Amino acid sequence: MSRQPMRRHKMPGELRASDIMTSPAVYVMLETPVGEIARVLLKHRIKAVPVVGSGGRMVGIVSEGDLVRHAPSTGRARRSWWLDMIETNPAVGGELRNYLEYHGLRAKDVMSENVVFVEEDMPVTVIAELLQQKGVNRVPVLRDGRPVGILSQSDLLAALVHSH
Repeated sequence: MSRQPMRRHKMPGELRASDIMTSPAVYVMLETPVGEIARVLLKHRIKAVPVVGSGGRMVGIVSEGDLVRHAPSTGRARRSWWLDMIETNPAVGGELRNYLEYHGLRAKDVMSENVVFVEEDMPVTVIAELLQQKGVNRVPVLRDGRPVGILSQSDLLAALVHSH
């Protein structure tokens, strides 16, 4: 993922989501297995990923928290299960593979459907207020219902720093 070049001539009040979002959007499909979703989160070092339907429109989001809520319980204290997935211990990896094969969980089974999102032309000042009001750290950026990027509190802070 890369950051779009910020147009430095704009003041913070003039910036839009599309000016500072991280793009292109990383997303998964409704039928993506949860093991693959975990790999996507790890590969891109992200905390959540939008879920799109067959028409490419966003229908939900899967976060680390959604995966944890659906993780197998072994009765012992352990790290996040997706970290176990990449561990070299074959027993741990085998345990996870068996769980996923048996339960067959997919994005549609674990996603959150009530997603806070913004449109690409929304002013960043409005987005900052929205993030604070909703208590979220990042939001998908949509164009015609399709994810085109992600905008985080860090992106907002970077825009503020670069504008001064």
